[in-house]
Amino acid sequence: MPTLVIHGDRDMTVNPVNADQIIAQLKARVEELADFSAGPLLARDERRMERGGHTYRQQDSTRKGELVLRKIVEELGHAWSGGDMSYEFNGSNGPDAS
Repeated sequence: MPTLVIHGDRDMTVNPVNADQIIAQLKARVEELADFSAGPLLARDERRMERGGHTYRQQDSTRKGELVLRKIVEELGHAWSGGDMSYEFNGSNGPDAS
C-alpha cells in the first residue's frame, strides 16, 4: 500500500528529522516483507514542486515503477497540510493531505 509522509520544515513541536526516520523505517519494513523478485525499492531524487503558489519538496520511492513511499516536506508549521483554517493546527496552503 502506498504511504505518504508529510512534515513541515517549520514545525517547532515535532522535529522534521522524524519524517526521514519514518521513511527509513518504512523502507526497511517494505524490504523485509517484499518478494525479492519484485526488485529493489528505488528512491528518486528529491524534487521541488509548486502548486497554487506554494512550494514544497517531494521524494518518491518506487518498485518496478509503482509508487510505494512519498515524502513531502514543506513550509508548514505544526499543522495539517491543506486543512480547514477554522480549526487549530490546520494549514490552508497545501498540498492537501486530506
